[in-house]
Amino acid sequence: IVENPIRVEYVIKLKYSIPSDNKQHQVLIQSKELETEFVYSAIPKLDANAFFIAKITDWESLNLLPGTARIYFDGSFIGNTSINPSLAKDTLELNMGRDNNLVLEYKKIKDRSNEKIFNNDKTLSFTYEITIRNTKSTAIKLEIEDQIPISQNEEIKIELIESSKAELNSDSGQLKWQISLKPKEVRKI
Repeated sequence: IVENPIRVEYVIKLKYSIPSDNKQHQVLIQSKELETEFVYSAIPKLDANAFFIAKITDWESLNLLPGTARIYFDGSFIGNTSINPSLAKDTLELNMGRDNNLVLEYKKIKDRSNEKIFNNDKTLSFTYEITIRNTKSTAIKLEIEDQIPISQNEEIKIELIESSKAELNSDSGQLKWQISLKPKEVRKI
């Protein structure tokens, strides 16, 4: 790689024979193995699937260009992903696709939700349950996100009564759990 003040040049030292058949051809410029943490991520309120995510640190030295990338995992092609270095922070996250071996269910529990009226004030309580089943034969790390509403009206107050040890971002109402699941384990939050 040769870096100039306004561009990055890739000097290709490998020899290639490229047919002049007026078709597009792909040429390998560089191949690197990266230190990567693999996690699963899910937002069960929106989608009952978990997504396999690769979190790459120290990616700035790669001089990545925005575009589509082909992903190989354990030597096998698993799909394409999109890379946009301008949106990445200290960690570059690549979506590696859905994993159907993690089963999630998001449901409102009716018998634990109720309504009370006192002095013209109405109190509503809602209970939601997220069930996660790891049908894989290996242990996994899973990030689960949910959200409580944030009121813009001073007369409406919203209170989180119980969060099952989730991290709460009080500005956005975002709830985040970091869960480790053993093989075949089922957990409810």
